[in-house]
This record gives sequence, C-alpha cells and structure tokens, in this order.
Amino acid sequence: MSVKLFGVSYGSPIVLAPVSSQRAFHPEGELAVAKAAGAKKHLQILSTLSSTAVEAVNAARGEPVWFQLDPTNDWAVTKAVVARAEAAGCPVLVLTVDSYGGSNRVTQGRLTRRDDRTCQACHTITPSSGRHFITRPIFSGIDMTRVVRTTPNDWSWAFVSRLRDLTRMKIVVKGLVTREDAELARARRGRHHRVEPWWAR
Repeated sequence: MSVKLFGVSYGSPIVLAPVSSQRAFHPEGELAVAKAAGAKKHLQILSTLSSTAVEAVNAARGEPVWFQLDPTNDWAVTKAVVARAEAAGCPVLVLTVDSYGGSNRVTQGRLTRRDDRTCQACHTITPSSGRHFITRPIFSGIDMTRVVRTTPNDWSWAFVSRLRDLTRMKIVVKGLVTREDAELARARRGRHHRVEPWWAR
C-alpha cells in the first residue's frame, strides 16, 4: 500500500488534504494532525490558512509537509509566503487553482454551515470584512495592507512560470477537475519542468 512521490516513500496512498482553521475543531489543530500523519507516515499538505505556523507543524510531523499555496493579489506577499515555506523545508508547493472560479465540489451542499451562532469571537477582523485570513500565522511579519483576497491578479500559465522561477520546491497543480484541464497541464509539463498536475504522473 506504500506510494512513492518525488522520490519519497509514504506508508499508504492516503493523503491528508489541506484544510484550513483546524484549531476550530480541535485545540491542537494542525499539530494533532501532523503527529498522526507522522506516526502512520501519511502525506500531509498544510493549508496557507492553517491556524498553526508551518515551522511548528513540520516539527510535530517529524519531517516537512507539503505546503498548499493560496496566492494573494499582492505578488510581494505571495513571494514572502513561498520563501517562508521553502525556508521551513517544505519540498513541494501545491498551487490551488480551483478557488478563483468557485469550486465545483459535490459535497458543498452537504457541508453548508447550519450553525447560526456568531463566529466573530474567533477572528480579530470580522469575517464580513473578507480579510479575516490576514491574521493567519503564515502572514506574520508580512505587510498585508494591499491584500484583499487569496487569489492572484493574473491566473495563467505565466503565473505558474513565475512561481517556478521563484522557488526550488517542486510544484503540484491542485484543483484540476476535468480531463481536458489535466491534459493541458500535462502538455505544459514539458515546457515547465517540475510543474506537475495533481496525481497526473
């Protein structure tokens, strides 16, 4: 049941996908998940909007996790986030591309929030402002004044190329949901070495 990805062996094909705000569900949040992932040698992908710093998660996991990137509209911030993930030892950058046009996940209807209690107590900036994400640990010490969203201004293959020039981490494109998009990404692979669609190897 083991699987090898980018030269690293994992105990099973189970992947712990990037889920934000895990401390909303458990006091230890991403640290508890990292400990469990490390114990069973599962691949863990950490969300940009993690409620725990990437350095702490890597320490709890026992080896670096993959880092999922939600780019912001400010390239300088995106650069700083990528640099921090790389400095923390993350070997793979997982670029999420399906959030810009709205994810088409079949579970969305089942997971719609039904709790009518206010959640403002959990955020120093109210969710209605649309900028509550700027308080996440990955953005600590970064000038966030120009950031208004977690999508870039220029979604394109050129953006992927800019990321490729920015980091030595391998890049995985996450969120391709049609065969046609996966084929386009695979075709691009020859022109952008080490840029790979999720599981399309």
